[in-house]
Amino acid sequence: LFVPDLLHEFELGVWKGTFTHLVRTIIAAGRDGVQKLDERYSMTPTFGRATIRRFGDNVSAMKKMAARDFEQMLKCAIPCFEELLPEPYNSIVLNMLFELALWHGLAKLQLHSESTVDALKETTGTLGQVMRAFRRHVCPHFATRELPKETQSRQRRQAASGRNQQPASSSPKFKAFTVLDTPKYHRLGDYARSIFETGTIDNKSTQAACGEFEHRRVKQFYRRTNKNRTFGRQIALEVRRAHIVNKITQLQSDTVTTRHKRRKPKATQGARGKRMHLRFQDSQPLPHTQPDLHFHISTDKRYPIKLDDFLHENDGDPACENFEWDLKAHLLRHLPGGDALPPDYTPTPDDIYSVRIENSRLYRHKVLRVNYTTYDMRRDQDSINPRTHPDVMMLAPNGASHPYLYARVIGIFHVEAYFAGESLDGTDDTDPETIHVLWVRWFDLDPHAPGGFKARRLPRLRWAQLDDDAFGFVSPTQVLRAANLMPAFAHGQSDAALPGYSVARQEDEEDTDWNYHYVGIFADRDMLMRYYGGAVGHQRDQRGKPGPSPVAQEAITRLTGDAYDDEIEESDGEEPKGRADEYSDNGENEQEYDDDDDNDEEHTDGEDSEDDGALGPEDGESPMDDDELELARVGFAPM
Repeated sequence: LFVPDLLHEFELGVWKGTFTHLVRTIIAAGRDGVQKLDERYSMTPTFGRATIRRFGDNVSAMKKMAARDFEQMLKCAIPCFEELLPEPYNSIVLNMLFELALWHGLAKLQLHSESTVDALKETTGTLGQVMRAFRRHVCPHFATRELPKETQSRQRRQAASGRNQQPASSSPKFKAFTVLDTPKYHRLGDYARSIFETGTIDNKSTQAACGEFEHRRVKQFYRRTNKNRTFGRQIALEVRRAHIVNKITQLQSDTVTTRHKRRKPKATQGARGKRMHLRFQDSQPLPHTQPDLHFHISTDKRYPIKLDDFLHENDGDPACENFEWDLKAHLLRHLPGGDALPPDYTPTPDDIYSVRIENSRLYRHKVLRVNYTTYDMRRDQDSINPRTHPDVMMLAPNGASHPYLYARVIGIFHVEAYFAGESLDGTDDTDPETIHVLWVRWFDLDPHAPGGFKARRLPRLRWAQLDDDAFGFVSPTQVLRAANLMPAFAHGQSDAALPGYSVARQEDEEDTDWNYHYVGIFADRDMLMRYYGGAVGHQRDQRGKPGPSPVAQEAITRLTGDAYDDEIEESDGEEPKGRADEYSDNGENEQEYDDDDDNDEEHTDGEDSEDDGALGPEDGESPMDDDELELARVGFAPM
């Protein structure tokens, strides 16, 4: 019985072939499209525990890439490919990328229902339509040729075969889009039936079942060997040492903390205000989080900041305007009796004056860990760090057009707050209570760019306007999980939403913001089901509130091929960029050229990202090389 193998048939088959031809198409279109593509991928932020890792500077070359690299490229493809081709080709490409990502996400679900399998069947049909539209309406207008890597591979093959006495041609040959003619593409129709007959795809994929994930673990140890014949023994000894060290670490008490000598930070040239988040070198270890907790923040008080000093150093910063008033209004609702206030209650000056912060100190923290229940009723965890992974999502109020609210965390801190009594000696003051606070900058949904499954577009966000409560404070209990927000590279940067310098920006943003961001609804399977709706594990995200409905309220509908083609033909008014039928493939098949590259995943499983070392326990975040089996044992489910 031959069951589907999603890793080799889709990720290293259909998607890799499609991505390769998209690169050829962008090259054929001229200008600097490929350079923009590489730049956009390199600027795409990371997400989760190795869910989306840092991309290299030359993604289009596809060197040293494994299946997981192509999978991550698919998840981030829409913002990176947007407007690299003129209309109407751009819309066709974006439709195809959306359907590819949707099909991939549904096929990799580890818990299916009849509705999700039916959706996979429908998506398989619509995927075929958009890919045929791509071949029919885009490919003929661009004279696509071999990539340099393909030309070199062909020359090596011809030289090794010895069939031709003449030297191999060094000029790139014409390459057609032949993915639709391969068996791997036609196997996609068997996946839905296979799920009913043999179970979910993760039970049969070579990515998990045959140990493809173990490539990362072995390569980390291989770097520490001398790379001779005895590297196997050296790796075994290194694994044994690591196991012993891990056992010693686990036996140590979590309450014992090491005092680190803190050095006074050197003043940087660009420092113009006091930031709320901690630097990487500021030590604040955070022990393992229990799965039954919703959030976990350190109790360390070694990094306080005086409220008056913070406001003085950031005087004139729009982000800090009304900071103290808004903070105390937030604390008012979390002190005793605050839950009885109506949602639309406006605090009075007397209310604000009665809220006091002990010693006027905000105790800053490095990271917030959020536990949540996944779509398949397991527990998972996200790390929110204002410096590296700052974006979060929360459930929207009832009646909102979109199921979620989005924000960027600027600072994580806690305060000791209390109500001041009428007595001057403080005898009738209430006892101080520890209240955890997130300082956030809000996003608004862009009404001019509807997203969803019917529109085949990602939801697009813009920064909230300064006159519309662009900044605020929320409780960590409101955070649902981390959000994967990707810059909309095609729409550029500006400081229109926040003029000038502000501590609310990331340190590397140079006083400008991306005008728009896209919500990565395909970041992982749990994220996809939060937008598709109907997941069993999402029914209890909020007491008394049902799970979120899909972004697009309409059902996913199949498009008729004729109507879709007619719409494209009516808007197709651009001159072709060269006639594809002027060139000949000489009977050679594209799949033959790809044979040499299919083994890249086996021998060169991709290099570790450069920023992996910046996401370790010292930062309070979970290491990216955590043992996934150990995480599962203690109750978590890496996505």
